[in-house]
Amino acid sequence: MKNQLQVFGIALLSLVLNPFVVFGQIPSAEMRIRSFKVKDANIVETLNSLSIENNLPVALRLKTETSGIDNFSTTNIRLRRTTLRAVCDAIVKAFPDYEWTIASGVLRFGPKIRSDALSDLLSQEINAFELNGKVPYPRLRWKIFSISEVCTILKKHNLTSDTVEMRIVFGQDLPSFSINMEKATLSDILDAVVTQGTRKMWVIFEKADRSVVLSFI
Repeated sequence: MKNQLQVFGIALLSLVLNPFVVFGQIPSAEMRIRSFKVKDANIVETLNSLSIENNLPVALRLKTETSGIDNFSTTNIRLRRTTLRAVCDAIVKAFPDYEWTIASGVLRFGPKIRSDALSDLLSQEINAFELNGKVPYPRLRWKIFSISEVCTILKKHNLTSDTVEMRIVFGQDLPSFSINMEKATLSDILDAVVTQGTRKMWVIFEKADRSVVLSFI
């Protein structure tokens, strides 16, 4: 079942996560994958399928958006009795502008040529961040973009935050968090959110109008 994420007139398609699945597996390159199949899927859909089917926390940093996701290339992948490494290698073969790694318990995909602005943003150290109890994802996004250190980096690079929100077909999931972090990077915080939350994948990218989109899908 797919959801639609409206992003400045484009649609990010994602699968609905099981609201009762909270903590995902810790990915390992050699972990066994029984089967993996996508058809006519862009990189967001491909990784979302991989994340959901295997309960894996995934981080995706997209290339700077210029033409809309409708113009993103798509792929067909069909593998059986394989490993996570083989699946990821097949994905970057299909999307050669991207590379993958596993770090801090999260499977990460990002462009080979990266924006300095997003690099600064994701590596920015946050003095303290707390997130406790049930928090809807739109409010969580607002809370992250309201962090003073995040606001400083956005201003430094003349960036703004986008107001995109996920539209859930069967109602809004309300995850419960227990996150208390000090001296952590923004990337660390996003990793903690997908590790504990009901949505196991975070996506970030910079639009052509110099606004930053952050989504949990």
